[in-house]
Amino acid sequence: MFMRLVHVRYKPESLGRIQKIYDTVIIPRLQQVEGCLFVGAIRNEQHPDEGISMTLWDTWEHADAYGRGEVFKELLGKVSPFFAESEEWRIQLSEAMELEVQPQVEEAVVKSYKTLVKSDSAISPEDTSGMLYVRIISLKIQAGKMAEFKKIYEAEIIPAICAMSGCRFSFLTESTEAENEALCLSIWDNKRSADQFEKSGHFDQLKHKVEHTFNELIHWKMALERQYDAQVVTSEDITQKGYDIVTGKSFRPT
Repeated sequence: MFMRLVHVRYKPESLGRIQKIYDTVIIPRLQQVEGCLFVGAIRNEQHPDEGISMTLWDTWEHADAYGRGEVFKELLGKVSPFFAESEEWRIQLSEAMELEVQPQVEEAVVKSYKTLVKSDSAISPEDTSGMLYVRIISLKIQAGKMAEFKKIYEAEIIPAICAMSGCRFSFLTESTEAENEALCLSIWDNKRSADQFEKSGHFDQLKHKVEHTFNELIHWKMALERQYDAQVVTSEDITQKGYDIVTGKSFRPT
């Protein structure tokens, strides 16, 4: 299974219109695309102008063909009018040699991931009919340690997460572009269930099982924090974000 994430910033007031386009155009169209298993529009809980279009695919060939094809360009064009303006400005000289300053529109950022391991449970069509919650953890793994990280994640972490009340699905992916970058995703009934898992102490216990495989810079950060009892920020920190599923559909059990 492969995953594509299309990151965008959109005008918050346009969310309802974007959802309608997904429900009436994008989801029905992707249901006809060979190899597509799931499509969902998810919104960052802390930054309501940040959204992700998440699709799951049978194989890399299916995902790649879609990303290179006309269908992706067509569907992206349906929602691009609602993208937010970038903080960057284009400055150029007109034919009359006058300075023109124009705001730029945010561009979609596409990232692809291959699934290393996933839970035995499946995302069924019924699962995405309501407002579920997605938690995404991004982290860097030491060179040569990905296989060990995967083994522990499959044997101990996924079963523990899926045993928690409210967890529907969990899987681990590896970036196809950024070396040694892993993405850990879990889908929950609601934000409360995901928060209870973290507050229960189980999250920290599971993290401890694999933290020896983390990138060296993360280990340096953790050592400094223990020594000085203060938060340290690095360029390769573990990031954790929560998203509401605005709309989505699984075309068959994933």
